[in-house]
Amino acid sequence: MGENRHFYKGFMLDVCRHYMPVEDIKRLLRAAQFCGVNKMHWHLADDQGWRIEIKKSPRLTQVGAVRGDSFFGAVSETEHNCGFYTQEQAKDIVAYAQDCGIDVIPEIEIPGHAGAMLAAYPEFGCRRTVVDKDDKEQIIEEPYRYQVETAGGIFPHLICAGKDASVDFLKDILDEVSELFPYPAVHIGGDEAPKTMWQSCPDCAARMKKLGLSEPEQLQGYFTCRVAEMLRRHGKKPVCWNEALRAGRVPEDVQVIGYDGLRAFGDQDYYCSTIIQPVEELGTAAGEQILQRIEEPDAPVLEKVLTSAYRPYSPPGAWAPSQR
Repeated sequence: MGENRHFYKGFMLDVCRHYMPVEDIKRLLRAAQFCGVNKMHWHLADDQGWRIEIKKSPRLTQVGAVRGDSFFGAVSETEHNCGFYTQEQAKDIVAYAQDCGIDVIPEIEIPGHAGAMLAAYPEFGCRRTVVDKDDKEQIIEEPYRYQVETAGGIFPHLICAGKDASVDFLKDILDEVSELFPYPAVHIGGDEAPKTMWQSCPDCAARMKKLGLSEPEQLQGYFTCRVAEMLRRHGKKPVCWNEALRAGRVPEDVQVIGYDGLRAFGDQDYYCSTIIQPVEELGTAAGEQILQRIEEPDAPVLEKVLTSAYRPYSPPGAWAPSQR
């Protein structure tokens, strides 16, 4: 197919909604190699399924990888709802992909899309404050009832940002994921995280008060910083979806991928090293204008890059994914 001119020519494989057997993934990788693809973004955790073995937290796959008949389209699906990949299978897929010239980038969704995770470990979700008939506040200790979702949608299932135990739980997960995947980055999601549960959670409220935060959206920025710190200890860079930027400033080494258009970034100067954005959202002319603007000497740190494929603009000193 000729020489690959792009550092990132990839595809995303979502095995949460539709579990794919190992041999089918290998066939897909061979086809991707034929097309000149060099990256596979492997979506391993979502509301509809948890698909990677975590030895310290076995219920993630005992509970989170099991789902009933599901409805994602025109007909009910009775197959490919259950299953997960052992760590040995994951290593085998990574090795096979490398033989195809393809890097595997794992994604563990944080803090939202956590339905399957919390169905297995509901204690790492939020408590809630309610007002009784006498207008008195009462804290409900019993966890929310979570389930592995059988349909698509955006759910308010978020990991609690106020509990230290929840942060430690994530650390244990990311420790194992970082050891499994040699690629120098881990995708941590960050999209579609409605803060409904955080807004009524006494632990999240206490965390916000301690940090001097005025709204729950800012709490996600704190959470992103904590997770980024965990990954740095393994020599990994965090990657997130552009919606994570709504929290405001994120760590400078965070790699941001825009999937729903440049409008989602807004006009604020976000301090992150690279933003990757498909040109189709605005067209070639708009892409040329943005490239011209960010290459000016006084351009902000924010890079909004639109090209015919994915290509980051990296200022001096920034981490360039192509320089692995």
